[in-house]
Parts: sequence; C-alpha cells; structure tokens
Amino acid sequence: MSDTVSVEIPYGHATCHFRIPLENYGELLQPNAVAVPTDGARVIADAINKPIGALSLEQLARGKREAVIIADDLTRPTPVSVVVPLLLDHLNAGGIYDDHIKIVIALGTHRPMTKAEILARFGKQVVSRVRILNSEFSDKSKLMDCGVAADGTRLWVDRQVMASDLRIGVGTILPHPVAGWGGGAKIVYPGVGGAETVAHYHLQQTKLTRNFFGDISSPIRATMERWVGQLGLHFIVNVVCTSAGEIYRAAAGHFIEAHRQGVEYARQVFAVRAQRRAEIVVVGSHPADLDFWQASKALLSADHLTQDGGTIILVTPCPEGIGPHAEFADYCCDDDPEGLAARAMAGKTADPVAVAGGVTVAQMRRRTRFAIVSEGLAAEMCTRMKMKHYTSAQDAVEAALKSYRRSARVSVITHGAEIFPLV
Repeated sequence: MSDTVSVEIPYGHATCHFRIPLENYGELLQPNAVAVPTDGARVIADAINKPIGALSLEQLARGKREAVIIADDLTRPTPVSVVVPLLLDHLNAGGIYDDHIKIVIALGTHRPMTKAEILARFGKQVVSRVRILNSEFSDKSKLMDCGVAADGTRLWVDRQVMASDLRIGVGTILPHPVAGWGGGAKIVYPGVGGAETVAHYHLQQTKLTRNFFGDISSPIRATMERWVGQLGLHFIVNVVCTSAGEIYRAAAGHFIEAHRQGVEYARQVFAVRAQRRAEIVVVGSHPADLDFWQASKALLSADHLTQDGGTIILVTPCPEGIGPHAEFADYCCDDDPEGLAARAMAGKTADPVAVAGGVTVAQMRRRTRFAIVSEGLAAEMCTRMKMKHYTSAQDAVEAALKSYRRSARVSVITHGAEIFPLV
C-alpha cells in the first residue's frame, strides 16, 4: 500500500507489525546505531583494569575477609555471565577466594529468581564457584538496621550484603523513571534494601514535578547516592549494551564517577533526537516486557514525545500480567493521585511501592490518553486502569486517529524502556 508506512517493533520474542497512513506518519525513534566492538568481554575487562576514581579491585581486596557481588535480576539485560567471572578472578588475585565470595541478586521488591533462572543468567561456571542468593526484603530478621539518613529515612539493608567488607555492584545503564538513569548506587538502594526502605525510595517519585526519565539531574539520584555513600559501595561495573544485547561500553570504579562515564556511553545509544512531539505515540515496552510494572517505564519515554491531549499506545506482551504489585492497577486509575501519595506517606496504603508508579501514571493521565495492546493484560484489567484495550496495534492506531484532526501526527518508539527522546 503506497499511501501507508509499514512499521515493525519488538514484541517479546516476536515482532508487531502495523501501518500508518503516509499523511499521518511522523517519525520512528529507535536506538542509535553504534560501532560495536568485536570482543565484548575485552571491553569489560579493560574497564575493570582501568577503574575510574577508585583503586584496582586487587588493591581493594587485600586485607578484606569477604566480598559480595551485588548483581541485578532478570528484569535487566546485564551480561552478568561475562562480568562475574572476571570479577572473581580479580578478587582471587587480591587474596579473596571463592569460598569467601557470594553473589546477592538485587531484587528490590521483585519476585525471587528461580534456580533455573539463576543458572541461565549466571552460567554453570559461576554457579559452581560461588554461592548465589536472592536478596531479602520482607523479613526484618534478615535485614540490618543501618541507621537513619539525613531526611529521616530508616535504612534497612540485606544483612548478607552488609556482612561483607567489600561490596561490588554489577548492573546496566538505561533510562529510569525515578533515578534518571539506572546503574551506579541504585544496585544497593533500592536494590538490596528492605521493603520499608524500598517503598520510601519509590515514594520520592511522587514529589517530582516533571518527568526525569533520562535526566541524570534527578534529585532522587542525588539523595540515593548520599545514602549509598553512607552505607558503602566500594566498586561498580556498569555495562552499556545495544538493543540487540551486544556489549558496547563498560565503566568500572567509583560508584558515582564511573557511573557518570557510563551514562555518557549510554546516551550515545539511547538518547535519540526527535523532530517534534506528536498527537499519537505508539511505544513498545521492549525489553521491559515481563509485566506491566516493568512495561510502564515505556510510558515515561513516550511522555517526552507526546503533545498535551495526545494518546500513548503501549504495545507490550506482559506474560506475567500486572507484575509483583497487584495494587498497581488500582493506583493507576486514582483520580486524586496527590491524595493517594499523601496516604502512602502516612502509611495508609497496602503497597507504597506500587503507589509511586501509580501516582505517576495517574498524573500523566490528566494530559494524556492511554491505550494498551497486550496479550498478557486482559481487557478488564486495562479498563480498570482507565486505558483502552486492543488486540492489535493496527486497531489501536486507527481508533486513535479518529479522535484527532485529519493531519494528526503518529510517531513510534521501538524500545520504550530504553529510549530517551530528545525533542
């Protein structure tokens, strides 16, 4: 059809196809093309060997009793099976051997990883060398009270992490709704925090007056880094991968200085120039496809590209449905998000972590309409969240176009959980 533009975006392990009338087609935002090194493991090894703002890992290890490697979970694309063996070898060279090293998976308040998932993610070599544990967040007997931060937050942290005198964080750097960009200090707070502390972290999101997705100046990141500086994170390895999972760059060393270099690398891939905002934005959640809790990040990406009064069409498989926070759906449709946030701050809601995301979505709904194309989210669930449900992206686009003037612009974001639109 010569009068339409064919569009393809990722959808889980498959793709989603739809067409946009030529007169309405705006632009397609996808991760920037970058030259990928042929040896990704060497990229990471070089970063570890040339730490930014920190001593070498061998120097840090000398005289220490135990080390913990804090790694992110399966909701992040970090190539931990490549990073961790390199770290183990450096720690061994510094005098800390495998029986004094453990890996703690930073869950935040996500579900624990299964043994099969751990094996697939870390690889047989790592699983056979060191203990790998899910972080604890709900049982206070397994948490350590690390005192009170300057703003009054009680810092509960996984006891397994704090018992080690050398703490190393491993993660990836992508745009994030609360911290601006992931990685760095985030692996500790909220990564291995107790539920109460994690909830407080997320509730800070309700105080933001604008969308900080992709903005390193987020005041929440500054607060987070002060807290982690108080707790102690001695070394990080942050990796930047392309949307295809190829290792592009890595930064290692001090949890703030190395992270900032990593953000510059990440911007080269994911900060994408856009011509102007559009009335309708179709956004894929990839790679945050597991559940709506993760997929909702794509709404923040699309928000940067959508005009006031526009429509965001979220295309997401969500095989695990709404995700670990069942109340999230109810909070997304609250008509008084500020009141909801106040109740959460006062401890009067069932799930304050879910409140934070729900308040953000509810506030966005004041200026934006939402539609969802998903197999994993039932129509009843979407209606409950005051979002229209469609079985195909084509139907959603055609329905949205009927709500606007004939020349309405339709733009597309292929990887909504990763792309930071620069309008």
